[in-house]
Amino acid sequence: MTLSARRSVAAAALFAAVLVSGPGALMAQTPPISADPTAPPRDPSARPPAAAPATGIVRGRVLATDTGLPLRRVTVHLRNTGEERGYATDTDADGAFTFEAVPKGRYRLKASKARYVDTALGARAPGGPGRAFDLGDSQKIEGLTIRLALAGVITGRVVDDAGEPVAGAHVSALQRKRMRGAARLTPMHGRSTDDTGTYRLFGLRPGRYYLSVQPDERNPGSANVLHTSPTSLAPTYYPSTPVASEAQPIEVAAGTETSADITLVATQVTTVSGEVVDSAGRVPIAGFIHLRAAGDDGPGRQFAGMQAINKSSAFTLSGVAPGDYTLIVRAFFDEADVMRIARAGTAEGGAFSMPISVSGTPISDLRIIVPPPIVIAGRVHFESEPPSGGPALVNIIASASDSMESAAQAQVGADGRFTLQVQAGSWRFALWAPSGWMVKRLQFRGRTIDPGGPVEITGEPDARLEVLLTSQLTVVTGTASDDKGAPLLDYRAVVFPAEERDTQWGHHTRVERADAQGQFRVEGLLPGDYLVAAVVDFEPQEGFDEDTLAALRPGATRVRVREGQTETLALKLAPLP
Repeated sequence: MTLSARRSVAAAALFAAVLVSGPGALMAQTPPISADPTAPPRDPSARPPAAAPATGIVRGRVLATDTGLPLRRVTVHLRNTGEERGYATDTDADGAFTFEAVPKGRYRLKASKARYVDTALGARAPGGPGRAFDLGDSQKIEGLTIRLALAGVITGRVVDDAGEPVAGAHVSALQRKRMRGAARLTPMHGRSTDDTGTYRLFGLRPGRYYLSVQPDERNPGSANVLHTSPTSLAPTYYPSTPVASEAQPIEVAAGTETSADITLVATQVTTVSGEVVDSAGRVPIAGFIHLRAAGDDGPGRQFAGMQAINKSSAFTLSGVAPGDYTLIVRAFFDEADVMRIARAGTAEGGAFSMPISVSGTPISDLRIIVPPPIVIAGRVHFESEPPSGGPALVNIIASASDSMESAAQAQVGADGRFTLQVQAGSWRFALWAPSGWMVKRLQFRGRTIDPGGPVEITGEPDARLEVLLTSQLTVVTGTASDDKGAPLLDYRAVVFPAEERDTQWGHHTRVERADAQGQFRVEGLLPGDYLVAAVVDFEPQEGFDEDTLAALRPGATRVRVREGQTETLALKLAPLP
């Protein structure tokens, strides 16, 4: 090979290294290149130590749960829990897979194949996150088995009240979750009907589902279209009801296909129209107005109508079925409001809302006067010497208790002062403190309030929020063991209030993964009595589902958390349904 050819090869290798590791890693790890790439560097001692060879091996098989037979062409993913990078391979005709030259570390295995539920090694149920395992230098881990269950399917036709197929209807499979003290329907999967009105929801984990149908996929906020038909097809739940509480569940088992035809409900519709102004009679320069069915505030909520507001006070919402609604207005009346909100990155000021009942008669004279926002002036205090960066590191957000749409974010200045703009109503405050600090006291109008708890905000004067942070952290730490007394490494510690309370905020409920040595550590909990449970094969969001917490209560360990003190626990593995 000529010198120029050798240089070209070296340049290609350098370019490949940059693509894989980034230029910074290349500069840190690559020794200087001499004029002749085949010559050794002038100072061999300057060469960094060679990385330990990746010599680990992981082998196993993927089998079908129902038949026990091997599955071919299953994609198996091997991912280091501490890195984004992973490996993937396909199983052979015997369902076998092999990963070679794997660096030591902690890994998770996951298998996926069409018509089956994606499943991880050690999952307690199809689709679960599974459990991690450790791989050492030159270690061979063999004989691993992942069993894939056939996914469930719900299929059927959507027809209108005359029995004709409805094309383009969006069908969603929902599951009921308990959040904020109420059961809410949460979308899990969704598909649209074809030209024959047929839909097919596949890849479903075993479980109980509810179906909802949006008659078409029009985005009501994308255009201001006035629908003049006296009747319309309403959003409908299986088998044929517009009322979510009357929806009937469908049990889906592994590998089963369930047929569920849905007849859309036709209903009389009308219009709601009027004008939006502020207390000074000004016309909004931007915003929107819409109706939401009363009591519907889950992630899968559907809007009865929506219209953008753009330098006009008049609005008309059409196609509104009879019922009780919450009318929600988010309006901005000067450029300064819009610019401030753009800088904050949130809809500061929240949304103005009011109840409204709609019958078959048009409402044409509705005058909505959006009151000025309530300004909450506040200040962040540190109990001792503040950290470098000071109050600007504190993030304060207010969220409306009864709506997932209204939020306001404070801009904390270097002097610790901030303002929040909200509408009257029930709000909750969330605070994220700098590392090494936690909330010690939160006062509103001179009264100590519970962080994360609901606070009624009115237009009364002196709406001040005082925040006191302390570096005297509460700490809950410890280890866990299984039912045979063996130490657990791959688990999560779930910490939640000993007494049931109306809050889902991180000041009270936390889910933390144990470290590589099997120790968990939770900092910054508010003082009080808590329950702590060790769980495996557990998704973090499960820790905020009230039904899951109720199942954990009997086997959890009780602990009293005190300011500035560390509580050390030895947990037992908690059983999960």
